[in-house]
Amino acid sequence: MSLSIDEKSYKKGHCYATVISGPVGGRVIEVGRERTQESTELLVGKTFTDEQLIKVKSVCVDMWEPYLSAIKKVPEC
Repeated sequence: MSLSIDEKSYKKGHCYATVISGPVGGRVIEVGRERTQESTELLVGKTFTDEQLIKVKSVCVDMWEPYLSAIKKVPEC
């Protein structure tokens, strides 16, 4: 399984949501508030079970450090 994690701005200013999607077809799996490491870790943790995370073989993200740090905390990724 592969995942994509990216942000989407909303409203004016710097308001962002984190979006987890499937890279093939672009299906949105889950959306969470903010784009911090902590919010991303919580979003991944509430969205996927340990059994599902074991099946993740790749994660596509931009070079946003909070996303990279959150992914590194998932041992299987």
